[in-house]
Amino acid sequence: MKIAYFDCQFGVAGDMLLGAMIDAGLERQSWLQEVAKIALPQDSYEIAINQVQRCTIAAKKVDVITDAEKEHINSNVVVTEQARKMTAVAGHTFSDKHIHNIRNHSDHTDEDDAVHNHHHETSVPATAMTDVQTVIKASTISPRAKDLALRIVSRLGRSEALVHGMSSEAIYFHEVGAVDAIVDITGFAIAYDMLGIERSYVSAVPLGSGHVQTASGLFPVPAPAVVYLLAEIKAPTLPSEINYECVTPTGAAILAEICQHWGVMPTFEAVHSIGYGAGTKNTKKWPNVCRMMLGTAAST
Repeated sequence: MKIAYFDCQFGVAGDMLLGAMIDAGLERQSWLQEVAKIALPQDSYEIAINQVQRCTIAAKKVDVITDAEKEHINSNVVVTEQARKMTAVAGHTFSDKHIHNIRNHSDHTDEDDAVHNHHHETSVPATAMTDVQTVIKASTISPRAKDLALRIVSRLGRSEALVHGMSSEAIYFHEVGAVDAIVDITGFAIAYDMLGIERSYVSAVPLGSGHVQTASGLFPVPAPAVVYLLAEIKAPTLPSEINYECVTPTGAAILAEICQHWGVMPTFEAVHSIGYGAGTKNTKKWPNVCRMMLGTAAST
């Protein structure tokens, strides 16, 4: 049995999980070809995959850059040569009634990188849950990846509904509705399927501290949706002095959906590969990375 252990001692987000899977040996070009099958408007985003360091640990950083963000970035910094232009499947557009301005609360300020703060004060689209599901259902990805992506979105929708005291259908996804988060979730599901992972184990997670600015206002860390997601599956947490958001709602929803066993590293018959995925924030105290170990389960 092919198993994965996600070591999230310093946090987790959708982009960090993607980076870890790519760093662990996911065939990049094949993955990009599958991601291009997501039914998003043509030329609506680019994907940049870069090698970075977090507290001296080498890791992969994945950035999904939307049209609105590209315009902002180009007026301030040079987009890296490693940025890969993705042409998405045409034929789906968001209805105007589901578009409004937001700030993606999964973004953090990177203290040391040349490209920083480019998400701040940038408008990106948010959509209703039904529109997000429509995008995923219309995508020509594998059935297993599509099913996983839809389950992750539904789980996140339920948590946001609990936070705001309304039905899931009434939720507008400030994070999931953004193009970058749709790509994070569906891209993760594609990668998980491509790697053939049959069972996942996840470490206890740190919650961080402080506040995070969202489209709905200033929220405490951990974000309310994260608390609901972790409580739903009784996930263990780690004490930590980290003073920023360690777990994003998207990261929590992904882990909650795939994890069969929390807290303890499994016994591997053999570890095949290890990958590190970087978060945006870069500090001198903690390596802002998520580590994935991929291998075969020991016989019982």
